[in-house]
Amino acid sequence: MLPPVRGLSIALLLIVCAALWAGQARAQVDATPRARAAQAFDRAKQAERELRFADALRGYEEVSAADPSAPFAPAARTRTRWLQQRSEGEFAPLAQVEAMRRDPAKLSDPEAVKKLEAAATTFPPGLMRAEAWLVVADASVRLLHDPARARAAWNRVLEDPTSGSPERVVALGGLVDQSLAAGDLGAAREMVGKWGEVAPGLRLKVVRLQRRGMLRTASIAILAGVALATIAACAGVARKGGRRALRKVFSGYAVAIGGYLGAGGAALCYAYDREVAAMAPFAVLGVGVMFMVWAGRAWAQATATNLAGTVGAVALGVAGVLAVAMLAMLTSPPLMQGFGL
Repeated sequence: MLPPVRGLSIALLLIVCAALWAGQARAQVDATPRARAAQAFDRAKQAERELRFADALRGYEEVSAADPSAPFAPAARTRTRWLQQRSEGEFAPLAQVEAMRRDPAKLSDPEAVKKLEAAATTFPPGLMRAEAWLVVADASVRLLHDPARARAAWNRVLEDPTSGSPERVVALGGLVDQSLAAGDLGAAREMVGKWGEVAPGLRLKVVRLQRRGMLRTASIAILAGVALATIAACAGVARKGGRRALRKVFSGYAVAIGGYLGAGGAALCYAYDREVAAMAPFAVLGVGVMFMVWAGRAWAQATATNLAGTVGAVALGVAGVLAVAMLAMLTSPPLMQGFGL
């Protein structure tokens, strides 16, 4: 049997040996390419959080060099490209823009926004000038309610030859949306005419809105003509047959047809979509059909003995029905888009 002191010494020696073996094994694990890549990736993410972008770039590049097949290597390569594209000025512009982006208090401070706007003009050529101006525009619209400053920033992005394509699309979208919100379709059309190659989709959007405006104007003009013709026909009916004949024109038959189309269609649409906006086309259609039925009955009595008048009334009636249908469709942009309008 071993003496107690000797047994304790052996136990301690075994513990020390086990600790040394574990440390060596850990060191060997840490020395594997996957472990080095993981450590570099973690360091790079931490550096990026701390706005040390040069260190972050080196870390992401180390990931690809150590273990390009690691699960996180694609993310590292993506971040490497992103940082390389924004490396002008030794990352000083990127650090300034990111510090602004990450601080809601600065974004809500007009002086801080003005400072970034002025600093962007001194940035070296590259993406960061455009990104800085987009930050200025976004803060001006959402937080500072300064549309003029936003508009100036968006224009700078479009005019800067070093701006990237995504930044130009955002800037043009901001200008177009701002013009449309102000009801200035002409300004939006001017913008897409000048910069439309940046975003063909925006150009198509404005063209469609312009086309819809023309169709709306034409439809209203036709219905105004229908209304005038109906008033004239009602006056003729009243002269010939008095109030009794006029009451026949405005019978409940038209109300029943209009109510069936409008209320019935709207109810079915709401039961299917559960959206009030989807009911609008049927409501307009119901009212329009009711009006056109009254107009047709008035014209029928007023032109009963006049062939030319009857032909004219039929033509105007067809145009009126088409105008009603177009106004009903115009209340639903998705419906118009489905018809290519």
